[in-house]
Amino acid sequence: MSDGVCFQIVYTPDEGGYNALEPVSGTTSWGQTLDQAREMITEALELYFAEVADDADARHASTPQPMP
Repeated sequence: MSDGVCFQIVYTPDEGGYNALEPVSGTTSWGQTLDQAREMITEALELYFAEVADDADARHASTPQPMP
């Protein structure tokens, strides 16, 4: 994640590991250890925001532009 961006992540222990949830985006992940859950949710959020950026770029490219 880029510097200066903070997310509140909810970690919940379960049988065999930890669930990780970022509640605003609904992004979830899991790890066998708390450290692994942190790494996995970080990767999941990077992928989530890359997809959001790609979708925004695609919408912008397909938006009709005014004639000069």
